[in-house]
Amino acid sequence: MHLHLVPGVDVAKSVIQELDTNHDGTLSLFEERSYVSQIIHRLSVFLNGEQQPITLNTATFPPLKDIQGGTGVVDLQLTITTVPQIGFNHLIYINRGSGPETAWLVNCLLPSDPTFHILQQKRSPNQSDYQLDFQILPSKIHN
Repeated sequence: MHLHLVPGVDVAKSVIQELDTNHDGTLSLFEERSYVSQIIHRLSVFLNGEQQPITLNTATFPPLKDIQGGTGVVDLQLTITTVPQIGFNHLIYINRGSGPETAWLVNCLLPSDPTFHILQQKRSPNQSDYQLDFQILPSKIHN
């Protein structure tokens, strides 16, 4: 899962306050990890009714001046380690983000695996809730 968080100018000040907890104008590794932990805590992913653990792969933070200007992108690459079943699967993604001023855009990329078929996607109006129905076909082994 790949998240691009782009705080707009209107919310930049509150995001910077949430990020820069000691108010020294720079982000320490501790502050970055604390923020990532808060983001992950607000996310839930379920596959076939079972909640899946979310772990961080990488996190990249822009300079605070970029966030203040509305152009800074916090880039988080997260992993959900699970094994979908052969046949029908149902994935639910829930983002309990910052508040009503938050906007989401959720997409599923076209799979490169020919056994993976997207059947249906559903989104809430603000895209904080997303559901994906997909099917995995058995692999055919050629001799």
